[in-house]
Amino acid sequence: MKRATLQELLGEANQLKEFATAALKSKSWVSYEKHLGTFNRLLQKAYQVNTCRELYAIAPVPRWSSGSPSHPSETDREKLIEIVQKSRLLYDTLTESRIIQ
Repeated sequence: MKRATLQELLGEANQLKEFATAALKSKSWVSYEKHLGTFNRLLQKAYQVNTCRELYAIAPVPRWSSGSPSHPSETDREKLIEIVQKSRLLYDTLTESRIIQ
């Protein structure tokens, strides 16, 4: 994995924050898996530049509790809400890290 700069991470985290928030507003629950993967990938990159150590990866929804695209489960909905919240926190933490450096 290529080592990202803090500025690149900030841009990617902002994009994730915006896309995940838009998915939540439009009730596009099935997109949570894509956003979950993006969050965890960005968090790993943040660890590589020694920031966001207080944040942890988001666990996937177990297959047995996941719904279908046309009938998402409550767990799917909750997971997208968690991704939105943590993506905002990731963005804010990266912003603070950039100011400190």
